[in-house]
Amino acid sequence: GVYQAVPPVPIGPTQGGAPTGWVSASKRVNPLRAVTHRGHYTDRPTVYLQCVDERLSKLLGVRVRDEQNRYWPTTRETQGSPDGIIPFMLDISAGVTNVTPEIVLLKPLEAEFTVRTPAAAPR
Repeated sequence: GVYQAVPPVPIGPTQGGAPTGWVSASKRVNPLRAVTHRGHYTDRPTVYLQCVDERLSKLLGVRVRDEQNRYWPTTRETQGSPDGIIPFMLDISAGVTNVTPEIVLLKPLEAEFTVRTPAAAPR
């Protein structure tokens, strides 16, 4: 994907839709070819990452650190990641003005459970 501050076709959120999400619009450039432009909308500050490896992209996370070395979480967009572009919306206090994003590679969760059940009573 290529970032464009002003896409050549109008793109915006739908009325009454989700507070964040992806939208798209297509424009026919000749009888055999159409160009699709995708956009992401949100009312929150957002960090965008691009990862073309789908397996790896599921393990990516972002946290931000403020000037007082406090860490703040981000919320990953739940509506997918077209072209491998993953939005992470910031969840920070209103007074925080400068942050440093940090990419986190999350380890897959592994758990082992042992379940003990009482022996069945003879019939």
